Amino acid sequence: MVLKIAFILPGTTLSGGVKVVLELCNVLAKFPGIKPYLFTPHKSLNWFSDPILFPIIQKEYHQLNLEEFGVVITTFFNQREIFYKWQGKKFFHLCQGYEGDYLKEMNKEELKDEILEFYNLSYPKLTVNNFLKERLKKITKANVYTVGMGINRSIFSPSTSSKKNMVLIVGPSELEFKGVKNSLKLAALLKKDFPYLKITRISPVDTYNLEKESFPIDNFLTSISPHKMGEFYRKALLSIYLPSKEGFGLPVLESVSCKTPVLASNIPPFKEMFSKTNYPLFVPGDIANAFYFAKRLIKDKAYYKYIAQQGLKISKRYSYVKMATKFLFFCGWESLFHKGGDKSPQVRAP
Repeated sequence: MVLKIAFILPGTTLSGGVKVVLELCNVLAKFPGIKPYLFTPHKSLNWFSDPILFPIIQKEYHQLNLEEFGVVITTFFNQREIFYKWQGKKFFHLCQGYEGDYLKEMNKEELKDEILEFYNLSYPKLTVNNFLKERLKKITKANVYTVGMGINRSIFSPSTSSKKNMVLIVGPSELEFKGVKNSLKLAALLKKDFPYLKITRISPVDTYNLEKESFPIDNFLTSISPHKMGEFYRKALLSIYLPSKEGFGLPVLESVSCKTPVLASNIPPFKEMFSKTNYPLFVPGDIANAFYFAKRLIKDKAYYKYIAQQGLKISKRYSYVKMATKFLFFCGWESLFHKGGDKSPQVRAP
């Protein structure tokens, strides 16, 4: 018996949320009897370097024929009409961040009711961490489960290089809650004390002319592919990511997976990620304490090594195989394939 799973994405342009779905589908495709498909109105995959192990079908939402699929996965709040049309199917919503939390900062408060209507649809929600699970439980009466998050270790892995002088700051500066401005303020202070440091900014869009007027930036890059991002994290002495809001925070996980210490906010998803460790986290606007921590990291090699090792331990908690296994459990894979007591298939995570 084959279980066909339809993932619905609004588009496949470069973003962390899209990357996670592609990585998850690639791992699901390795499970026996599982066939993931991805449907999207807008297809653009020149940034994803790994081989695609599943079909990607470009169709508008109203053109979808989901008759042959046992499970349908929505990923964005504007997909409720798909549920209304195909609600005889088994639906789940994969949530990597609650859209309603960012409306004020994005001047889109008129979408509040539409988003609430979507999340109150009766089918279960699958979240990437417990923070989002608890957040959604306050919004919806539908069941909410945590499937976790993964990391592609063929891309995000440590380096043996000891010559590191880069401070890496990623994210869009036009979204205030991403904290890029505070990250740049901190990097500028570090460069004052340690002039040899090179500040590298990586952004989805080109905002260099706006940022260079206020901050010293040695290298500004846009739209970097995941494989190249791994190289940048490995070359960095440290990274800075200080958002005031976040659903999960992939830049933090990617940095520590490369054994590069990150200066991160003490917001709920990061507190969850760094639980049961001695890894310092900071109030998003608390530049002074983050600056003190960063200087200690740079000056004290033993402490730097300790913090880098702590981050690597955190990274090992995350696996796309674990994520896929939980995902399939909630989708009914256990009942479909394990009635005879079969063991879980041996699938290697990337």
